[in-house]
Amino acid sequence: MASAEKRGGLWRARWLRPDGSKDGESGFESKKAALEYARDQESDIRKGAWVDPRLARTMLGAWVNIWYPAQDLEPSTLENYKYYIEVHILPMFSEREMRTLTPEEVATYYAAAKIMALVAFIYFAVAQTVAHKFTEIHVSGDQKRLTEFMAHAIRMTFWPTLAMIAVFLALGEPLLRMYGKDFTGGYHLMFILAIGLLARAAVGPVERLLNMLGERRNCAYVYAGSFLLNLLICVLLIPRFGVNGAAIASACTLVFESACLFLVAKFRLGVHCLVFGAPTDR
Repeated sequence: MASAEKRGGLWRARWLRPDGSKDGESGFESKKAALEYARDQESDIRKGAWVDPRLARTMLGAWVNIWYPAQDLEPSTLENYKYYIEVHILPMFSEREMRTLTPEEVATYYAAAKIMALVAFIYFAVAQTVAHKFTEIHVSGDQKRLTEFMAHAIRMTFWPTLAMIAVFLALGEPLLRMYGKDFTGGYHLMFILAIGLLARAAVGPVERLLNMLGERRNCAYVYAGSFLLNLLICVLLIPRFGVNGAAIASACTLVFESACLFLVAKFRLGVHCLVFGAPTDR
């Protein structure tokens, strides 16, 4: 039965857990507040909607590592779940306490991010197609040809990406409605995420260029810096702005990463990796 007990200058709520053991939560300024909280816990237990407050304080990133082994799924199905969780959810919410998240919040962000992630197909398709040519041209020693080929690869990445983003933004609400009528609340997130995707497309497959031409270490530094920036922005913005902060963090990180990769290519290889501006020889 719900009860309250005095602990120093504050009150502690007490209730029975589903297994019959006693549980409690401290820090209430009045007996009434403690009793109301305890009664709410017991009401949720009766409805089957109770969430252990201690578990609710667990970070989402830690919780999914407990959740994975508990699933009785085919390996391929579990891998699909892991991909979507780790690519679309954890980058933004891994440091959030479970109790601060709502299913609607995560689902709305996931839907918007998943739709916009389709845009990245263009980048990966172009990068996969041209990667081997970078080494071939570099070995020939023809810097002008390398610069011109990279400029062509960037144009093949940026303009189709811009067109695809325009289509997705124009059809954003109908696309989100395919997930459910309430998902259209994430429409504005697509515009924020689009900024980062355009920044990434504006430098084309510069990552592949750098990796193929021996700049893997500098790429690693850029990725490490991008990760730390993303983490910092998430910590600062998500508690205050929720999914909007998550989308801003994603966009800012891609802009930062793209700018850094551009600078590495410019000063280490002498290649102008930006869709705007005339290519320059070393």
